[in-house]
Amino acid sequence: MESRQLLASVSGIVWNDADKSHTLDESESPQGNAVVFIDANRNGRLDTGERRAATGNDGSYTINNLAAGTYDVTAIAPRGQGQTTPGYTGAVQHHFNIGLSYLSSLTAAQTRAFETAARRWEAIIVGDLPDVQTDAGLVDDVLIDVSVFDIDGPSGTLAQGDATSKRQTTFLPSRGLITFDQADIDDLADDGKLIETITHEMAHVLGFGTIWEDKGLLSGVGTSSPRFTGTRATAAYKTLFNVNATGIPVESDGGEGTDLSHWRESTFTVEQMTGFTEDAGVIEPISLVTIQQFADLGYTVNLAAADSFNPKTRAASRWKPSDAGVGVFTRRVSLTTNEDQDAVDFGHRVNKAPSITRLSTSSNSVLRGESIVLTATVSDPNRDEILGVTFYRESNGKSGLQTGSDSFIGTRVTPRRGLFKMTTGTADLAPGTTTYYATTTDEFLAADQERTTAEVVSRPTRPNPLIVTPQGSTMTLLQWKDRSTNETAFRIEVSTQSSFAGSAVFRRLNVAANVRSATIIGLRAGITYFYRIRAFNDIGGSAWTTSGGVVQSV
Repeated sequence: MESRQLLASVSGIVWNDADKSHTLDESESPQGNAVVFIDANRNGRLDTGERRAATGNDGSYTINNLAAGTYDVTAIAPRGQGQTTPGYTGAVQHHFNIGLSYLSSLTAAQTRAFETAARRWEAIIVGDLPDVQTDAGLVDDVLIDVSVFDIDGPSGTLAQGDATSKRQTTFLPSRGLITFDQADIDDLADDGKLIETITHEMAHVLGFGTIWEDKGLLSGVGTSSPRFTGTRATAAYKTLFNVNATGIPVESDGGEGTDLSHWRESTFTVEQMTGFTEDAGVIEPISLVTIQQFADLGYTVNLAAADSFNPKTRAASRWKPSDAGVGVFTRRVSLTTNEDQDAVDFGHRVNKAPSITRLSTSSNSVLRGESIVLTATVSDPNRDEILGVTFYRESNGKSGLQTGSDSFIGTRVTPRRGLFKMTTGTADLAPGTTTYYATTTDEFLAADQERTTAEVVSRPTRPNPLIVTPQGSTMTLLQWKDRSTNETAFRIEVSTQSSFAGSAVFRRLNVAANVRSATIIGLRAGITYFYRIRAFNDIGGSAWTTSGGVVQSV
């Protein structure tokens, strides 16, 4: 008797998921001629011999004649577009995937911060690892549990990250745990440091400092000069720091939890993987040395994803992907005999990174000591990519923004009527032009920046003393000491009363800035006159300097 194998099929829709809702809405359109394929070797690429189908005008596709088994169904996003669906839920991302499991209740903003950090590492580590069966199910490639509870109170240990399960032969983690101190997590968000702190702890889960000894890449343990000895990271270190070395300095003076698992602070300063966080507003870059360290651990890495970092000046800037958001996601489906699996859908949308289109001040000039409001106008075409706007003030005398030495003002994560506003004081500023910066970060940690200026001015200093010298019966010479450099003119008043009450004021006149004398004419002999003078500019005037009564000569 002849046996016949009953075959199965996979079908679904590919569409333009413009609002990132993961469902095809009435206002959204299907994508015709999109390619969907069976990724037989699970490398995230369409290879020769792999089954494929093109979508019709209605966005639908079907791949027939599939034997029973487990398949990775993958869609290719058009150039300049990213996949929103399946995204991180119910999907496998090629080449490297970080899954997140929340053991504690987090806010939407905190959850998004974890997803952002995961995307950053998925842009750096790009090679798929063998799946691992755990008590949480099949893991591809690492699953990170997230919890928040009381560790040691404010400002102590901010967070902890470690691998909790490792692959037997390579020691590469398959599961890890990140724990945040509930006393610190909100403050980190307020300071704009939450994402960087998560990114740091996530690196430990992935093996930074936690599997160095397992891999035989740590020397000098127990000495004052431990070293990471991976060849690729060491080569990057020698080039970046312009040194001749056989290993990379590892922290030995930071205490438990810091020693032997971080780059040495005195050498790497603001780099992401030292054991100490930086002040609010300071960028902590992921250097090429850190990325090559992961290559030494056994990962396939993207060297182009390193942040810019100058160890001598501590200057750093964020990596900005040329085509942010393009990733290949896979739906893993298991088919039984003669089964038709439908609704294996994929959503795409055009990548439109947010940018700051304008940074303005509430006034072109502001009186020293008063507040000024900075307003960042942000273009966020996809309406959900922006993580916030951070404001700085130029303070180190160097052109351009240096986050390590220019003054951090604050971060706004919620716009007001579509605008990001920040109020800052001016009491500590010297009169003159001050430059302000605003930077915005999207969900790929790509940055955009704008700048503006405002004139910080102070009221002029009171001209003092005022010397009154009658010059005959109808003229008087006034002389004063000019104690300001920022007046636009002087105001002089002449009165027959010391109160300078309305009708008693005999003469009012303005004298140009930098002048130190004036002659008053048309006076009457024998009359007692009172004189006063003050300096003024666009902001306001100084206090008056007033003379006593002076009798005009007869």
